Order: sequence, then structure tokens, then C-alpha cells
Amino acid sequence: MKKIFNLMILLLVFAVTAPAVHAFPTIQVGDNELYYTNRETVFRDYGDGNGYVELDYRNLASAPTLLAGDIFIGTLKVQEIVGDTSSWFQGRTDQLTGIFAMEITNVTEDVTGLGGDFSVVLELGAASANTFTTLENETFSTGLSGDEVMKFYAHDSVVWQDDGSIKQDFEAQISTSEWMTLGMVEDTDYLTTHITPQGTSLDQFIGKSYLGLSVMEFWNAGVTFGDLVDPEVGETVDFYANSELEGHDDFIEENDGDSTTTGKSPWVFESNDPAYLNATVPEPGTFLLFGAGLLGCSAFVRRKRS
Repeated sequence: MKKIFNLMILLLVFAVTAPAVHAFPTIQVGDNELYYTNRETVFRDYGDGNGYVELDYRNLASAPTLLAGDIFIGTLKVQEIVGDTSSWFQGRTDQLTGIFAMEITNVTEDVTGLGGDFSVVLELGAASANTFTTLENETFSTGLSGDEVMKFYAHDSVVWQDDGSIKQDFEAQISTSEWMTLGMVEDTDYLTTHITPQGTSLDQFIGKSYLGLSVMEFWNAGVTFGDLVDPEVGETVDFYANSELEGHDDFIEENDGDSTTTGKSPWVFESNDPAYLNATVPEPGTFLLFGAGLLGCSAFVRRKRS
């Protein structure tokens, strides 16, 4: 009976559907790998009263030099979540997309760098602003504030896009169905990026980003998150990702001097790599109330690391 009860608990926690006609993306008890693709670009406040404006990368031969205070803005799509025994796959009626904003807090040179070569290290944190203006003079807001760095949304119809304007692509990912919010909460949380020397042409750009963040909110109040150790950084965090970062092929093709190219992406950088979560569940006595509360509504709770 105990095994049957435990199975019923797991089904309740991880198979509860959202109030719409689609099911929220699921995770399993234990380790989960999130496979995603993302697009991003950079905004800067020039101190002229116009706020944060998109950096101009259209001349690939002279890419802008990144400075402390610049903010990376991005959008991402989770393609698959792999657990120990099963997987969730992105589909037309069940999509998981995300947005993020990260501000460069410090720029340092590192002679050891990537593969022992000279590199530039960008230290980042939560963005100090949430409103941005593109080169096309379109203004949008991330909706992120305080310690928030990244937010995931579940969709039942919206398809992730990266070939409209930045404003259109970004706002298309935002919905009322918030799935998870991640942020810089603990002293051990971190955001760093190692890149090739500044000034390198965008088509030769390469870097690696290291993200270690706290789970601040999750749609399912019955799930908590155990600590994970990032093997490349050595810190214990709720969520970590080690992503290869490079110039986005579709942006480079759009800006390579060929005036006949059309319909390419406005996003300057891209990456595609796994992130990691470890999910746990509360004591069995809490499940009946939890299940009754979630059948028909989404729930959020403020997350603290245990």
C-alpha cells in the first residue's frame, strides 16, 4: 500500500494540469536536465537621458567593446526536460520559453582564459533596469525586478520565435502562466562569462557562460529544489548551466554585406546547452491539501534554499 500511495503522490505532483487545456511542462523527483536554445543581445545606458539602448553590431568588423553596466537581454526555448526515467518534450500545445536580463558588473582580463589563451571575464548580476530601447526605437520591458534574473513561461499556443524585431520576439514569450523564476539570492549564486578578446569580429566570437542561480518561485507549490554542485565551478546552487556562447549565424548572415538577405534573426548571440535542477517533494501529509488546491489554479510560493 505504501508503494501505491507514493506512486499516487508522484502522479499528483508531476501530472497536475494547468487550468487551460494543456499540461504544464513536467519535471521528475531527482535530477533533471533542461536542454534549451537561446538568443541574446546587449544594451547600454550612454547617460544621455535615453536609458538603455541596443548596441549596434551591424558592422561586424568592429564589434562594440563590452563595458561594466551593459545588460544582456535574451529569450530562450526549452526543447526537452530529461529525468531519470522519462522526458518532457516541447510540442505545439505545450511549450516552455523564457526571458532573462543580466548586467555586467565587472570586466577583467584573464591570461589563462579559455584553453590557456588570453580572454576577457565578464562578471554579471541581476539587471538594474527593466526597460530597454532597440535600434528600431521600439521600447519594451522585461518585467524582471530586484534579484530576478530569469523567468520561464508555459504556453499552450505561442510558438517561440527569433526572427521578428527584438521587441516582438521578447514579448511573444511572456504569458500569465509563469513556470519558474530564478535569481541572484544566495551569496553562492554566480553569473560569469569568459569570452575571446574584445574587438574580435562577431563571426569569430566564442565564449562560455556559467550560471548558478536560486529558484525563487515555482508554479507547483508541492515541489522544492535540492542543492546541486556545479562540477565546473564547484559552488552549490539550486540551478546551474554551463553554456557555449557564440555569434548567432542568422545575425551574421543578415549583416555580412549581402543586401539580398532578408528575414534573418535580429539577435546577436546564441547558445545551446543543458541546465540542471534537482527536485524534491514535501512530506506525504501535505499532499491532500496541496492537490485540492492545485486542481484548477496555478500556485506560486517564494522559494528559499533548504
